[in-house]
Amino acid sequence: NRPTFLLLHGWPSSSYDWRHQIKSLSAAGYGVLVPDLLGYGDTDKQIDVYEYTFKKMVFHLVKMFENEGLTSVIGVGHDWYGTLPKPLHEKSLNQHRKGDLGSWGALPITTQNTYSINELTTQMYGYPTLGFWYFCNEDDVGKIADDHADSLTALLYAEDPDIVKTDLCPVGKMKEWITSDKLTPIANWLTEEEIKTHDAILKAGGYNAPFKWLVVVKYRMNADDDAVIPFEQQVLSFPVMFIGGEKDYVTHSETVLYSLEMGQKYGVLPNAEAKIISGSTHWVPLDSPQELHDALVHMAKRVAKTA
Repeated sequence: NRPTFLLLHGWPSSSYDWRHQIKSLSAAGYGVLVPDLLGYGDTDKQIDVYEYTFKKMVFHLVKMFENEGLTSVIGVGHDWYGTLPKPLHEKSLNQHRKGDLGSWGALPITTQNTYSINELTTQMYGYPTLGFWYFCNEDDVGKIADDHADSLTALLYAEDPDIVKTDLCPVGKMKEWITSDKLTPIANWLTEEEIKTHDAILKAGGYNAPFKWLVVVKYRMNADDDAVIPFEQQVLSFPVMFIGGEKDYVTHSETVLYSLEMGQKYGVLPNAEAKIISGSTHWVPLDSPQELHDALVHMAKRVAKTA
């Protein structure tokens, strides 16, 4: 009778990122549904950007639930896809529960407010946390990533979490790093075999499709869909948890807490809490599997009490 967790990976990753949680949650008696999202793994590599909107992805996920005989899930999303459980709730008749892992929460990101976010975070942290998005929206970004995949992996999974402050987030720095084929030691919470598996998955399908998820922002597709959702449907009255890493310097813990505060202030997150994991980075499922497992089990117990 225990619930099923829907685990949605981040960008650019795959269901392989949840390998620790698949094992631990299953062993604890929970169901797990862990898809490769569109453009990743063995899924289709659509060219049409509209196929990567949250609205379209919710359609795929709801069909997946129907095929699996699921009427409710605890949704857990990482990184960019940490926001996906919210429209999943809004657009599927309130039948799906939510937990939120390390994301910008309820904030709809568009090209326009990316500038505002970068201005704000520059004032707060000394650098624009979304400065790399402009490169991610260039027409040839997928080919560049394919041609310099090893350098991209090194940058995203660097041993030194501070490297994102200087070589990922500032405008132009991500492209400069990748096209220069720079390398740096990989974090010690990834084995050599795990790195090879991660790279094999991404290289097999190429990076062009995964970047489409970010191009959606350029054309305001998710924001325009969100704009027609009634306010009462945006309220998440069930338990919600924001989980962030203390050393996540893209999605800062301060930003996580701010998202929670704003959600409570405007009445859309009346039953929310936050957990910041000490020493953890952006890659919480990989570098802090036990702490994340404990938080998810805590979340499941909260959901059970309100069911």
